[in-house]
Amino acid sequence: MAIPIGIRRLSALRRAGSDIAELMAEPEPSALLHKICAFANDIRNAGGGYIVLGAEPGPETHDIRISGIAPDSADAMLRMVSEISRLIIPFYEPKAETMIHEGKCIIVLRCKGGRGRPYTAPEDADAPESGRRFYIMKQGRSMPAAPHDEKRLWILSLDSPYDERPCIAAAPSDLDEEFIRDCLRRSGSPLACSSGEKTLRELSDDLDLLEGLPGEERPRNAAILLFGKDPQKYFPQAVIRLISVTDPKGGRITERTLSGTLPYQIRSALAHIRNALTEMVIKHSDRAEAERIWNFPYRAAEEILSFAVCFRSYEAAEPVDVRISGTEIRIRFPVGRCSADSEAEGSITGNIPENRRIPELMRELGFDAAWKSGFPGAAAALRHNGSPPLRIMTDTGRSSLTVIITVHRKFITEAIKRDARYQERILSALGSGSLQLTEISAAMGYLGITKKLSDTVGTMVLGGLLVQFTGPQGRLLYRKT
Repeated sequence: MAIPIGIRRLSALRRAGSDIAELMAEPEPSALLHKICAFANDIRNAGGGYIVLGAEPGPETHDIRISGIAPDSADAMLRMVSEISRLIIPFYEPKAETMIHEGKCIIVLRCKGGRGRPYTAPEDADAPESGRRFYIMKQGRSMPAAPHDEKRLWILSLDSPYDERPCIAAAPSDLDEEFIRDCLRRSGSPLACSSGEKTLRELSDDLDLLEGLPGEERPRNAAILLFGKDPQKYFPQAVIRLISVTDPKGGRITERTLSGTLPYQIRSALAHIRNALTEMVIKHSDRAEAERIWNFPYRAAEEILSFAVCFRSYEAAEPVDVRISGTEIRIRFPVGRCSADSEAEGSITGNIPENRRIPELMRELGFDAAWKSGFPGAAAALRHNGSPPLRIMTDTGRSSLTVIITVHRKFITEAIKRDARYQERILSALGSGSLQLTEISAAMGYLGITKKLSDTVGTMVLGGLLVQFTGPQGRLLYRKT
């Protein structure tokens, strides 16, 4: 089976901040053994990683400089990899492939997260009888696991990620063969050159899309979700529900359900979000450069939505909800287990990732969603735009996570300035009392609640000019601040 990712893709992943690729120009057996064992344990459920032999970090932080391996020593190095891998207990062996890049020979090891974890390896590869340790990847390097990390490894071993399990009701024929070939071509995968000559079964073996004995294979859940002809036939909950609120009071709502493969859903939802974005240009008298801000930075929404689709729980019978209004973008998705501090600024503890094969396949095949860093990337985009920080909440049972991107404050301020005279009429109608929206409308001489009145009152509440509260008999009332 060939490795579906090329050295250019690994280099791009490193530039994007990923630590799934380790570089070793001249591998020392013990260090290499510990890295293989650490990726096999996959304590972050990230799908393992890659080790490139014959490469080292370049002058830039995340570049890859190819030093190369002597062609006559490549076989000896592959034998060394095989020998030290046998020291890992339980049995584990990475996938290895020799490649020629920039005219130089390198060896790429694909170290997938193992199903037999936790794995142990001797401290010294030359002394197999030396003490055995659990090794994990932490802060970009392999290290012995601390007691609390060992406990986590044992907990992870009790249950395999849902997206790696076989979809019993499906068959290999449910996979879209042409879509798989097209993804390989567009990603520049090394498999693309030979994909036209391979059968669906051979392609599925290369991408590890099937599970089971020969003749009884079933597609993995991740394979159906990413490459299925009709993913919702087996996962009806795997959709994005897009809700657009055009009235601040929630009176006018349009709802649409996005289905299909996960990459298609992400692209479609982001296209709708892009339509809700507005740029404001502010010119200053003391400098030539104008200030440009967005009501919602696109990158923040892209980061959170991509994270939600990749790592949501597909066992839960709920969709990903994306609610777009003039004041916020609210993304809610089910998670199997999480602990988030309500209303905290990006404060998340616990283990959110439910899947490892979905993001792994998306990385290998170059889907944009897999390049996102999630919450850190969104927080950085909001800071760059001058927007309020993320608001993160969870429900009582901690079965779902809600991430709120709030509109930039200057858009609220500008709306208040534009409607200053109309707002003075509303404040005059309120006087010193508390009124319902219908009573405010009547005091202003209207026969009913107009859209402008409803929108302006909502803006004034957000701008801090009015307070909205629930009065006697559940009546929604407004008063001056």
